[in-house]
Amino acid sequence: MHPNIRRWLSMGLLLTITGLQGQGKGIAQAGSMAGPVLSQEMNRMLLEKNTPYLFRPATSEDLGYPGAEKGKVIYWDWQSYLDTAKKQLQAQNYKAAWKTSNTALQLNPDLADAYVLRGIASFHLKDTNAALADATKAIALNPRLDNAYTLRAAANLYEHQFDKALEASTYAMSLNPQNAKAMAIHGAASLMRGKTDDALLDANSAIQINPKLAGPYLVKAAAQLSTGDTTAAMANINRAIALEPGLPIAYTVRGYGNLNQNRLK
Repeated sequence: MHPNIRRWLSMGLLLTITGLQGQGKGIAQAGSMAGPVLSQEMNRMLLEKNTPYLFRPATSEDLGYPGAEKGKVIYWDWQSYLDTAKKQLQAQNYKAAWKTSNTALQLNPDLADAYVLRGIASFHLKDTNAALADATKAIALNPRLDNAYTLRAAANLYEHQFDKALEASTYAMSLNPQNAKAMAIHGAASLMRGKTDDALLDANSAIQINPKLAGPYLVKAAAQLSTGDTTAAMANINRAIALEPGLPIAYTVRGYGNLNQNRLK
């Protein structure tokens, strides 16, 4: 196996965990805030052009905040920023996703989901230390957010910390047994530890849970390449490309598979 296969896999797998809907629950949702949450700096930002905001009923604690004397207080629409950051990640616009999620955190530093989103963006911007830091912060805020452990596992894998990747992905799966992305990362880490059978088992289980996810096919292909089953590996690489044509890692692995096939001729 090519010595860089672990980096190819981890980068490709993290790209597939940017669709965060339906996995884990965030701390804050639009309409759920209570009490005086706006600093003077927040107030200034709310008044800037195109800033989304909502109103909530004022309480006795809100005296001095905008609108309190009229019985309502402006508060930030956190969810709109989280939704925007998710869309930017899915479009592979990582700088914009980082900025959007960072803005949300400037206004409310207790948004676990925002740390995960910013962490994914940081990873793709090649700052794995920042990605790990954000995963850790998200876990501190919401210890049951499986996506945070999935992010940590992917970053661990990229940094060759395979045992930590196994630990984090295992915990993510314990929180959400249907987390196919964590399962695929667990398979990749198992492969790097020489456990090809475990990697294939994880990949097949992930594919069964979500056959439209490219990452598990890449793990399965890498495991098959490591055992010399190039024909089967190429079929799975092509499945991954069909699912995500814009995934560079798949073409890199396919090139490696083609090289292997040519050597066998």
